[in-house]
Amino acid sequence: MQSEIPSGIGKLVKLEQLLLQRSGFYGEILNSMVELKALTIVNLSQNNLTGVLPSRTGNLLKKLVSFDVSQNNLLGLFFFIKYTKF
Repeated sequence: MQSEIPSGIGKLVKLEQLLLQRSGFYGEILNSMVELKALTIVNLSQNNLTGVLPSRTGNLLKKLVSFDVSQNNLLGLFFFIKYTKF
């Protein structure tokens, strides 16, 4: 089955893990997904996603520990810097 990522996914504000690897998704990563601030793990690898990564992704997803969008056709930079206090 192939489809775009459902637009309603941006409303799942308590979602902690988004594991949609090898799911047959195509199209762009939705801008609304950067509002899912509870996300710790995102795996959208091995789909047919295209377009540009939302530029605010790394800044807004503060709890993120794993982000995998490999084996897609995406463009853009993703800054993922995790600071640790000593």
